[in-house]
Amino acid sequence: SLQRLRTDHLDLLQVHNINDAEGLLPRMLEWKQAKKLRYVGVSAPAAQPERLVALMKKFQLDFVQLDYSLGNRAADDGALKACQEHGAAVLINLPLGRNGLLRKAQGRPLPPWAAELGIATWAQYFLKWVVAHPAITCAIPGTTNVAHLEDDWSLDGLTTLVYGVPKLQAGLPIREKKLPPEVKAAQRSLFA
Repeated sequence: SLQRLRTDHLDLLQVHNINDAEGLLPRMLEWKQAKKLRYVGVSAPAAQPERLVALMKKFQLDFVQLDYSLGNRAADDGALKACQEHGAAVLINLPLGRNGLLRKAQGRPLPPWAAELGIATWAQYFLKWVVAHPAITCAIPGTTNVAHLEDDWSLDGLTTLVYGVPKLQAGLPIREKKLPPEVKAAQRSLFA
């Protein structure tokens, strides 16, 4: 209850399972109207963009949480575009791909141009790749390790992203479509 939390409202309440959304969102939107909630959202499987689009047409969602990483680009197949078109902020879960990306990159050197972009580690590379997408509001890199937390937060601009402050509008040149062909080929071989 809000009393136990010692507040009269919550900033964000999300439906965790998109399959239950139609039953829960009407009540949540009532609470939003009554100023008990500031924002309403869902966490959705990126592989089902049509389901997400149907929900966004029926309900005004403020936030959508998706899994997305260089190793899991299912959200590129419509979910991110739908969020942009409907004005929903996007929270990215698992931007490091459950650490699978870090295991694949272990022992490999960063591309020489990474330092020019303020990237010192593979974790920073993967996070910067995710947040460079124009539809993405912030990434949730999640960790239980203080050194990893400090590494994530040392990435230029990431602290503002976590709080939803507008990010670099121009994007970053580490997105695959903006890279030279030889860099694209290197990424494909490393992360295929």
